[in-house]
Amino acid sequence: MVPTAFPPPAAAADFSLLRNAFSASRGEPVIALSGVMAKGDAGKLGALIDEVCRTRECDYQNTAAMLSLDSPGGTFTEGIAIARVMRERNVAAIVEDGSLCLSACALAWLGGTSFHATGGVGTYVDRFVEPGGRIGFHSPYISPAAIAALPAEERLDTQASGLRLGISTLVRFLADFNVDPLVIDRIVAMGPDEVMAIETVADVVAFGGELPPVPASMLGLDRAAITRNVCEKLLALHYRTDLSGVAALQSAYVESPSGKTREGEVFLGYDIDDRPLTLAFCGAGASQTIPSEDFAVSLARMAWLDDVSDTYTEPFSSFVFSRTGWNQAAYDGQRASQSVLRLTPMISWLLPKDMKIADLPPAARAAIAADKRGVALPPEPTPQAPGAVTASLSPAGSAASTDWSRFSAAVVADAAPLVEQADLRIYRFGDLDVEIEVGDAALYADEKARRDALDRRDVTYDKSFAGAFVYSGVAADRRSGFYNFALDGGDTAATVRMRFRLGPDGRASREAQQVIGQIACSARFGPAALPCARK
Repeated sequence: MVPTAFPPPAAAADFSLLRNAFSASRGEPVIALSGVMAKGDAGKLGALIDEVCRTRECDYQNTAAMLSLDSPGGTFTEGIAIARVMRERNVAAIVEDGSLCLSACALAWLGGTSFHATGGVGTYVDRFVEPGGRIGFHSPYISPAAIAALPAEERLDTQASGLRLGISTLVRFLADFNVDPLVIDRIVAMGPDEVMAIETVADVVAFGGELPPVPASMLGLDRAAITRNVCEKLLALHYRTDLSGVAALQSAYVESPSGKTREGEVFLGYDIDDRPLTLAFCGAGASQTIPSEDFAVSLARMAWLDDVSDTYTEPFSSFVFSRTGWNQAAYDGQRASQSVLRLTPMISWLLPKDMKIADLPPAARAAIAADKRGVALPPEPTPQAPGAVTASLSPAGSAASTDWSRFSAAVVADAAPLVEQADLRIYRFGDLDVEIEVGDAALYADEKARRDALDRRDVTYDKSFAGAFVYSGVAADRRSGFYNFALDGGDTAATVRMRFRLGPDGRASREAQQVIGQIACSARFGPAALPCARK
């Protein structure tokens, strides 16, 4: 008898194609899994992937689809079977805000996988959890109802052998799907009524998961804090220990006492209580801007110059963060599915290990929601040259080259932006996201090019006026809509892009419509405005 996470389910899970693209940053189709998992569900998922990929071009060389999970669990072996189908077919996984994924569902979530054909990468882990998504694991067991249905003389042997088989299968599976061995021990040791939930950043890291991508500057952390958070995780990886046991970092953020690197660069970070020749420091070169689009943090040792006249700091094991490229921690080019390696930003590594993922800053959570509505994530602020040890992120919008005084509009005038940069501000009003950009004259032409590149079947309104144009329509996923306009100020320009969720009637909510009208019919950039704003 095979152990089950719950008594045998009465019905199988439901699978459906939710939308054609997950978000602005992830263009693969989204398959939704809901309900209790039962035997045969892995085959159903495989068949749906085939169907989806017959009607659209699936990128089997990266990610064929994203599976969004919302299930209380079900048959233990079917959760594992679904995970294996996901790995075989390059299906990423996510538990979205408000969704629940327990037991067999949590095992299926571990199957989240993508594939990269070049550079020797191959199969790599690709699974996410959003703040507000709930994932829980427990050890397999045989339900009391199943035991009671057996002849009395078979119950004890069946329970003992079944549990032994189930735990052995679970341990092999968790190890193969890149779950921290210390977490595996904790899951196996739990009783049938205990659940291990993914609640903190440390949990996300231990289970090889990740948070959805957001600009690192939205996390509200400076250079010293990000460096410390990364260093703790690098140390746990280096020592092969639980994050909770990492206590070797000194509290002061300083220059490395071993001196500059061999290339002559100042190294900033934290001293480590360890043997100097093995591991002495963790930090980053002073020339790097943290946070930014790309940076690296490294463990380092003290080394001697060739003539033994002095010491220098020698980085040797690194965490690499990239907004658009590969992210990795101590990846040695070996099996990617057993490594910390991603083609999306590893946001969890920048955050404090004890922070609950539900406490992600509101600006970052809003960016995740906007990304799913099709609003592209904003770029990081332009890096400034790093200063001394106290170097940190420059205040948002500190650049004085952009003249925001020329732009005015109702509603946004009295609101605090979620994102505020030199040329970009993003606001959120209920289910409406408003992105305002101010820049040189090329911005006006760029917005026209964006409009002209749309499928005309998706555009419901398009009008041009003297010094302004406006267009609106429905996004390709048919779940969200947009209302955009641009204002020509001569040598400068402004664009306003608004995104909203479509209701059952295919329109924006009444509240969103009202805000859109107020902004559009009051916006001015110097003398430029839409006709309704000139009345």
